Amino acid sequence: MPGKPWSPDSLLWAAQVTDLHISQFRGRPERSKGLSSLCSFLKRRVRPTVALLTGDIVDAKDYKLFGSTQYKEEWEEYAEAMRECSPDFPWLDIRGNHDAFDVQGEEHNSNMFNRYSVQGGKANKSNTNLNIFIRTCCSTLFS
Repeated sequence: MPGKPWSPDSLLWAAQVTDLHISQFRGRPERSKGLSSLCSFLKRRVRPTVALLTGDIVDAKDYKLFGSTQYKEEWEEYAEAMRECSPDFPWLDIRGNHDAFDVQGEEHNSNMFNRYSVQGGKANKSNTNLNIFIRTCCSTLFS
């Protein structure tokens, strides 16, 4: 940054994870175990300033890959993996298209993101939380 001396403290470490597609029909329980392992690695080795999970947390597809609906079991598996991990850095999960399949509204009981995601009821629009995080945590990096 112009006019400021560089130091390791001025680095922002971000981890980005995408397209987990936790499914009750395929790859179970390997995907949630993989997420738990990744989260542990991030905590031990990377120690990021923030982690972003950028959509498609769950698969929300039926066993034939034809129908689309939110399965409570997929969201519970994700929530359990996050409880086990308990990241000590902000974890911003952002809803993807699979996380919104068959969701009939923000307050509808089909909206599993509100109940089971880390962001959950804190903010339906995760990008709002990302903006708040950047302003409060990292503003010195960009000034």
